[in-house]
Amino acid sequence: MLVGIQCKSAQYDFVQADERLQWQQKIKQGKIGFYDSEKRVLANIDQPPKVKGEKTLRDVVAITQPCLEYLSKHAKKTAEQKVKVSERGKIEFLVNNKGQASNFFLLKSVGKCDKTLAKSFEQATFIPASVDGQPMPTLIHFSMSFNLVGLQHQQKNIRNW
Repeated sequence: MLVGIQCKSAQYDFVQADERLQWQQKIKQGKIGFYDSEKRVLANIDQPPKVKGEKTLRDVVAITQPCLEYLSKHAKKTAEQKVKVSERGKIEFLVNNKGQASNFFLLKSVGKCDKTLAKSFEQATFIPASVDGQPMPTLIHFSMSFNLVGLQHQQKNIRNW
């Protein structure tokens, strides 16, 4: 089941499925670009969008307290009495010609980490994708694993890749 969230400041509302279909049509018509950051797939663009001041899209995502609590709640004990959890989420969003991200749609939920993904990208400033040197609005598919590994009641290594 696909679940969507649309980002408006700190409030998140669902994106309508018909709006998402419009994005796909615009990609087919060449009106917007497409970039899958995991598969490195480009459509209608020469250069993918990049986050200003960061090496990768993953560098933008900051773990929030609600996300950390969600991961801790879903952790499993290993044989060594360590706590381990790994959740993978996937989100798509538009980056406009001015480098602003909006219209978030969640392809795979990671519970309370969903808002972490959307808010991190909403607050980031992007260098827009380009075609022939001109900025092009682009739909981005972004996947990320949230990993939590540590001793029980002590989350030692928080990694977000």
